[in-house]
Amino acid sequence: FAVDDGSECFNHCCKGEWTYDIYDRCADGCDWTSQWACPGSEQPGTIGYAGESNSACFEACCVDPPMWVPPSGNKCAGGCGWTAKYACPDAD
Repeated sequence: FAVDDGSECFNHCCKGEWTYDIYDRCADGCDWTSQWACPGSEQPGTIGYAGESNSACFEACCVDPPMWVPPSGNKCAGGCGWTAKYACPDAD
């Protein structure tokens, strides 16, 4: 079983503390919004504002953003596949 080490990844995968893993919906996360800010953002990105799009990344980052976006390089960026080998405590 996995051990609760207090990490963001354990909290997400075993306790469900993120609304969803942004990397499940957009492989590169939302870093692109620093260059192309979402429409309606107070500040433009370094290049400007993104145009509305039906892309998965636009939807995930601008239309239905998570309450918290894990930073780039987060060890949970690959998702929760590790739980197949190290099951969460209380897993059925």
